[in-house]
Amino acid sequence: MTDHEREEAPVNLKVDWTDVAAAPVQHVNHVMGQIGTAMAGVPDGIYLTLASISPPPIASLEDQAAFLATLKTTGLRAVPGGRFHMSREMAEQTINVLRFSIEQYDAAVQTLRQKDAGEEATS
Repeated sequence: MTDHEREEAPVNLKVDWTDVAAAPVQHVNHVMGQIGTAMAGVPDGIYLTLASISPPPIASLEDQAAFLATLKTTGLRAVPGGRFHMSREMAEQTINVLRFSIEQYDAAVQTLRQKDAGEEATS
């Protein structure tokens, strides 16, 4: 084996996620992606911003109408929960993790609905 072949061999390392629970959880309901600045014709990556926009306050119909009239002028303010810069490869990994997580979520919901339907049928 040549030195070049040894340099190309992948190295698998364990990733320790034990501190993830210490990070604050942010509610997000909006997302924005941006292509990074081109360096030598190639974007330097992808910027991903996750944000939250609060729903309008519960108010009388008159107050709601005034609030909506104001929003037509000012728009809604997105409060960033996090802004991230990543390579295209990391963006692909993020998409794959989200797809897998959505599949797990949907399977859990389907299981609960089937369980609830079965309990209703036996009651």
